[in-house]
Amino acid sequence: ALGYPAHAAGRDFGGALIPWPGPDGAQLVVGEMTSARQPNVFSSGRVHRYAWGPVGFVPGATFDGWPDHGGSDQAGADLASGDFDGDGFVDLAVLAREDDRPAVFDPAVYINPQDCPGARDRVGGVHVFRGLADGSLAAAPSFSWYGDDDGQRIERLAGGFDADGDGRDDL
Repeated sequence: ALGYPAHAAGRDFGGALIPWPGPDGAQLVVGEMTSARQPNVFSSGRVHRYAWGPVGFVPGATFDGWPDHGGSDQAGADLASGDFDGDGFVDLAVLAREDDRPAVFDPAVYINPQDCPGARDRVGGVHVFRGLADGSLAAAPSFSWYGDDDGQRIERLAGGFDADGDGRDDL
């Protein structure tokens, strides 16, 4: 059985669901895009990782707080996996459908922050969490990409294929 971590209202738990290769067997990654990570912070969204255990799927890591993740982002609206950086470990891409691109990026967190000048409202963000050697995921995204035009949000993700023939999975 898959435990249900949300309240009865649903929180869109399972709206996005992908299998995940685990060191000890099958795992699932589940999106919950309209959950609230704090009181009065609505629809921020989160992502849960489950491992297969002796009595079914057992809750594991939850991803719901990283730089610039806030209310109404709808993180977990869609998910994709693949070895996007070519290091041999599976990475996780999380769509935050209603994410806003920040006006200023912290240079201690982001590379080339000057390449993304100016805030954009509700453009959506894709946040890629690197896979690690022990089968876990980095706690914060290693890469974030935001849509270009206000209100024209990103709707879906696809990954795990090599579209350009470079030997790495594409997103």
